[in-house]
Amino acid sequence: MYTKDDTKEKKTKKKHNLIKKSKSKKRTEESADDSTYTCATCKRTFSKEEVAENPHSCSPKDERAYKCDICKQTFMRKGTFEMHCRIHMVEKPFKCLVCNKLFHDKKNLDIHFRLHTDKRPHACVVCGKSFRQRGDLERHVRVHTGERPYECTMCKKTFRQKNALDAHVRTHTGARPYECDFCNKTFTQKRVLDTHYRIHTGERPFQCDACEKSYKRKDELTIHYRIHTGERPYECGLCKKAFKEKQSLDAHSRLHSGDRPFKCDICQKTFKVKGALDVHSRIHTGERPYECNICKKLFRQKGTLDVHYRIHTGERPFQCSYCGKAFNEKRNMNIHTRIHVGEQIQM
Repeated sequence: MYTKDDTKEKKTKKKHNLIKKSKSKKRTEESADDSTYTCATCKRTFSKEEVAENPHSCSPKDERAYKCDICKQTFMRKGTFEMHCRIHMVEKPFKCLVCNKLFHDKKNLDIHFRLHTDKRPHACVVCGKSFRQRGDLERHVRVHTGERPYECTMCKKTFRQKNALDAHVRTHTGARPYECDFCNKTFTQKRVLDTHYRIHTGERPFQCDACEKSYKRKDELTIHYRIHTGERPYECGLCKKAFKEKQSLDAHSRLHSGDRPFKCDICQKTFKVKGALDVHSRIHTGERPYECNICKKLFRQKGTLDVHYRIHTGERPFQCSYCGKAFNEKRNMNIHTRIHVGEQIQM
């Protein structure tokens, strides 16, 4: 049988244990040597010096303390919030000492600086390929693992990268948020807009080390470089023919399948490759995006512009292997070669 004194003693003991447990938890958060601080909400540990310089503020899950008045994005940490605000204020206090480019934060400056030093500290343990940013390595690893964590809610197609999913979703919504300041053409991805800009500026930042030929896009340089190395990494599973680029393999595979998946919305004509459809569509739109910077003549295709340039430069890169005569177009050389082939047949 319990007395009032027993009940009182039991409550006092329970209260004492709770206080003891609370003190123990606090010691865990601040650590035994008082040199670190562990946030009870997010469980991250900081040194006291870090907390003094940049106070850590963490709200419970789904409750973010800092909200941007302009775009309404929310943040858990004050430092991240302040960094974000610089995007709207166009404040870029961090300057590259090599090229004077400005950045919103030191982290992006450090990443940019690796372009000058070519420092690639993050290496793939599977193939040894190295990257400037850890995020790039994590995305690359999915090539080996086959992981595709980003799924389209509309068609269930999956992607290795979130930006690829975002671009794909725009094929459903029709959104083209990136507009060219020169010609007002719109794009679904910023990187495609950046590449498009080079049509207007003439910039060709990717240069071949072997022949110094330059390109607007890095992937164009990669494909070109295989001319020097002889590499043909894409092989047809049916006839074993090998190609320098995947797009060429895909187009070749349709010779076997007869597939023509790209259809013109206006005249219903079909094509094996999207590039051919894009060029064809310009017949209907009248678009001629490739301009000669010498005489300002416009062209629908880049290849046609390249051939036209040779009128100004006098370049004749295609030489007959029989008589040495040179031509500015491969097509004209092939026609000429038939003269010699016919002579040999008659002999």
